[in-house]
Amino acid sequence: MVKTFALNLKSERAATDMRKQIRDRCVECFVPRCWTLKDPSDDGQFNLKGELVKGGKRERVQLRRLLFLLEYKELPPLGRQISMRCDDMLCINPAHMRVKGFEPSYRKVYNMIDREILTIGQAKEWYAEAEQ
Repeated sequence: MVKTFALNLKSERAATDMRKQIRDRCVECFVPRCWTLKDPSDDGQFNLKGELVKGGKRERVQLRRLLFLLEYKELPPLGRQISMRCDDMLCINPAHMRVKGFEPSYRKVYNMIDREILTIGQAKEWYAEAEQ
């Protein structure tokens, strides 16, 4: 069952720890290429510490939903599956995510290019609709 959750990123230490845990699970992370999980049997779940969740209760969430929330500042619509534009099932790069009925704004796409988690070529190929 997919749960909805809200983040509380006021604790910089907890947020830094969360980013480190994500980095440790990937071959490489925070780059424009695929953020491929090291372990092919990784279930894609992430344990959020209570201090990172509004309400203070620990949550086990899907890693892709967590990264989508961090990147787009909203959860993907409930019942909508996240697929990967790159077709790599082990990739968790939020810039590669596609959700039916959701297109990021041009500003979000430009921001991902600026932060170097998406290339201009990928943006032109995958996000042509966002430019209009």
